[in-house]
Amino acid sequence: MKPYLPTALIISWILLCGFNPFLKQNEDVKAGNEAYSEGKFEQAQGKYDEASRKSGGSTETSFDRGDALFKLGKFDEAYSEYMKASSTTDKDLKSKSLYNAGNALAKSGKTGEALDAYIQSLVTDPKNMDAKYNLELLLKMQQQQQKKQEQQKQEQQKQDQQQDQKEKKEEKKEEKKDSLDRLKEQEKPMPKDQKEQKEMRAFGRRDVEKDW
Repeated sequence: MKPYLPTALIISWILLCGFNPFLKQNEDVKAGNEAYSEGKFEQAQGKYDEASRKSGGSTETSFDRGDALFKLGKFDEAYSEYMKASSTTDKDLKSKSLYNAGNALAKSGKTGEALDAYIQSLVTDPKNMDAKYNLELLLKMQQQQQKKQEQQKQEQQKQDQQQDQKEKKEEKKEEKKDSLDRLKEQEKPMPKDQKEQKEMRAFGRRDVEKDW
């Protein structure tokens, strides 16, 4: 396995890349570690795969494979390898595997599961300060996100209310305009020909029957 080598990641997350080996490394693992340290993560994964195939698989090689997969952005696969590594009886490896599993979950956007993984890591090893840091960091980010969503919700409600008020104002304006139009229509002067006809009906000649 690779010696402990913390690597800074986005938002200050740290990927734990192993610890002091307690098992003799084979040539494939050694070659994988060298490739990993040179940033050749695909080559490192290949060497770890070969070591795992030859040895029948182990929690240590699963941890190393998880690191390489994580660096390649294959977070779901990395998570699976870290969970295999967490089945170990070694508390140090178990805690670090769970911690890295939490990082893989967080990078995949699975915040709730990531929080659970960090908690499990701390339960296994309360002295794992990296897990404690990321747990607090993720909780803070979650709270900020919830606050942002609440602010967006309130802003949307405000905009909806303003839109409703605007629409009601427009409706009242339109109703007022219609009323004024009707009033103007009623007050509109009668056309001359219609006026003359009306006057003729009012003052027109009437024949009077004579009985003399």
